[in-house]
Amino acid sequence: MAALWGQDIDYGTDRWPANTGRKLTDEEMDCLTVPDYRSHWIYEDLLRQMEIIKGQWGIVQGELNLQGVLNTAFRLRGEDLFADRRRRRATRAMVCLLFPSKLAGEIKFPTC
Repeated sequence: MAALWGQDIDYGTDRWPANTGRKLTDEEMDCLTVPDYRSHWIYEDLLRQMEIIKGQWGIVQGELNLQGVLNTAFRLRGEDLFADRRRRRATRAMVCLLFPSKLAGEIKFPTC
């Protein structure tokens, strides 16, 4: 999920994929928006993989494990996430992660 906001992913052969990107700054966090996942490479690759599975097995069903909101926020912000919470700093990123819908667009933030 963090790749939707620009985090690099390291795909190892013997472990789960890991985010390797740098943590986002205060300014970057404040200016995040809800990404258009439909045109993102990671979503397109997911659809490609599902077509391969469908071709081999005839069906694709189940739920995707898209990670938890807190995990994604931690990958974007690192340990500063907890300081943000303590300072009750409502970042645009947290709103985008928690309310990835029309509601996120209705909350007023400084213009970036």
